Amino acid sequence: MENALWNGKLYHATEIANNYSLEKEIRKASGRKELYCPDPECDHKILRYCHGEIKEAFFAHLNNESCDYANFDKENTKTMRTVRRLIYDKFKSKGYNVQPERMTIIKKSCSHQYKPIVPDV
Repeated sequence: MENALWNGKLYHATEIANNYSLEKEIRKASGRKELYCPDPECDHKILRYCHGEIKEAFFAHLNNESCDYANFDKENTKTMRTVRRLIYDKFKSKGYNVQPERMTIIKKSCSHQYKPIVPDV
């Protein structure tokens, strides 16, 4: 997964990997089980931060039960994550109030669905 919550703030794994001091703090928080899934409906919220020499940085659930956000994020390739992040950053730099990856509930079926970039209204 690309995103996790820590101390009420959303963090992106790729940004953490590019900031040594932040990565050090996130690794400590991960060890203390302070990182959480951004999906409000997730039953097993605790995440761990992973980053090594071969694999890119990512977050993973400690308990591998199903999670709508994890399923949404699994389907995204590195290219899609990069493009989404560039679009998000561009909108933010232009002054738009947007949020990445917000969950919406489809009323007819009561199912959850994630949207890559959503205006914050």
